[in-house]
Amino acid sequence: MGVFPEARIDGREVRFAPGARILNESNFLITPASLREAVMVRYRFDPLGLVIEAWILNSAERDSALRAARTGAAGPRNE
Repeated sequence: MGVFPEARIDGREVRFAPGARILNESNFLITPASLREAVMVRYRFDPLGLVIEAWILNSAERDSALRAARTGAAGPRNE
């Protein structure tokens, strides 16, 4: 993650919307400053193209996403 409200998701630069929510693996609200490393997330954009919500994937969700990527299965997109 870059300097908030900027971030990199799927290799592209994005901005978080004012009031955006970031949830950890246990679905607790966290601050951007608590993110120290790259993590796998699902995310949703607002109508202006800003990230309004991001969810850090837990281990089961990460495994499922990685399996889907290996098999080429298209999973749900949160855009």
